[in-house]
Amino acid sequence: LPDPVFEGGAMFKARLTQQTLARRSFETGGIKKWAKAYRQSMTGVRPTADTRRTMTLSKDRGHDVDILLDASGSMSRDGKRDAAITAAWGIHHALLGVPNVTARVLSFSGVIADEVKTIIPVRGRASFTEAVKKYTVRGGTPTAEAVVESTKGLLQRPGKSKLMLIVTDGAADSPETCRKAIVRAKRTGIRVVMIGIMAGGATDSYKDICPVVEVEDVAQLRAEMLRQLAKNI
Repeated sequence: LPDPVFEGGAMFKARLTQQTLARRSFETGGIKKWAKAYRQSMTGVRPTADTRRTMTLSKDRGHDVDILLDASGSMSRDGKRDAAITAAWGIHHALLGVPNVTARVLSFSGVIADEVKTIIPVRGRASFTEAVKKYTVRGGTPTAEAVVESTKGLLQRPGKSKLMLIVTDGAADSPETCRKAIVRAKRTGIRVVMIGIMAGGATDSYKDICPVVEVEDVAQLRAEMLRQLAKNI
């Protein structure tokens, strides 16, 4: 499969890179290096490792992002699976090379045993075809287990700001356990945002503990995920 065009992804990457590098440029006076790195981000060329080290912020320790994709059987309907993996892959691709940002994509499902699987690892690369093959949908919705796994991973990464973006189309297998897992994650400083994709109100019960956004059209999922990402990091 060809890599999908991620509308808005390149501009988001450029803006985030600009914000990150601009602060450092004033601290070091390295405006020429900053300008070069910014031009590279605009053209889709990744800054070199040396440039990223030069521009690493001393005060802003960066951002860590986990995208959690529901891989239960119901995601196979109405184009939800394709919309979810396309959006997640695009966001991860947009974040590659941005200084002080790490991103990971996980999926969660349950058949005989609950399974939380890494689709795209931290700082890793995966073609769209590889990501699609790994994202298999079946079984139940062990959202709580995914939140616990994501919390562990986010806390091990170096960023000061941490975001967990959950994409799901239904209620968790264990709603109360899921609520407790989200509350615990938030207590550690992780921002948790839940996006319900054609969920029919199944995510409403989490509105008192974290931001919840409902998407009724799969074509709008990518834009909403990008909007929440830009809003929360």
